Amino acid sequence: MQDKETYRIGIVLTNFMSYTPSGILEEISKVFREQGHITLYTETNGNLEDERRAISYLVEETDGLIIMSCAKDYSEIEDVLPDSFPAVFLLSYPRNCRKSVIIENDYSAIYQGILSLSNQNFRKIACVIENPDTLVGQSYIKAYEDALTAIGQPIEKNMMIEIDDFTSMNPTKIFSQIIACGAEAVFCTSSALTVSLSDCLIYYNHNINNKPIPLLGYGVSDVSIASFLSVDLISHSVAEFANLAFQTLIYCIRHPNETVQKERVLQLKGTLQMHRYNGLNITED
Repeated sequence: MQDKETYRIGIVLTNFMSYTPSGILEEISKVFREQGHITLYTETNGNLEDERRAISYLVEETDGLIIMSCAKDYSEIEDVLPDSFPAVFLLSYPRNCRKSVIIENDYSAIYQGILSLSNQNFRKIACVIENPDTLVGQSYIKAYEDALTAIGQPIEKNMMIEIDDFTSMNPTKIFSQIIACGAEAVFCTSSALTVSLSDCLIYYNHNINNKPIPLLGYGVSDVSIASFLSVDLISHSVAEFANLAFQTLIYCIRHPNETVQKERVLQLKGTLQMHRYNGLNITED
């Protein structure tokens, strides 16, 4: 670890698209840059050994880390991430984490979105999810299944479509699975999945009214979403994410003696924006 402040911040990502709300990395870099810091990115593609090597290297070269982790338990990385080193986990984090964590809290937005689809008579709703075994993945599944239970819809395993590796995902193949399971609507658990599948969903006409399959997905409130048609978006402000990440990590750097020995979770709630396609125009609720 550096004895003298370097003004370098390391950012460790599972990959540049997965989980990450559009624009958030640029916004984080901007916030740190405006305060005189340089951000160094590394991508692990969901490989735990690559993540461990990246953390080990950046601990020696930076003042603090922002980590989007693929580790399932903190014990898998604790030997390369000293307790005294400032670090913040963003969106994806391991169980038994001993650092600050910034996550989306979207239970109510997911629940509301699925009930809204049900009220429009779309009851067979598929869930497309990456990394379902992580804590974040489990939170999506709970909200999804609770909402299905509330509308009296059975939980069907074939409606849960799991993505093992986003970088090699074939949207057309996933879309074929959605059609094969008889889904009337789709819930995507990240902005990257939403964008990847939206074209397929928009251009597939599943009934005589020529309406695209509705999609409940993720976007960000700072980015225009006019290009989406029948897509309900759970959105977050990238500025809020970036500022909270900056403030939390800088506090850890400035107060090295206040070591976090247990998980400290900071939550940002998403809001649901509903868009309807009537064959010609998009309307926003």
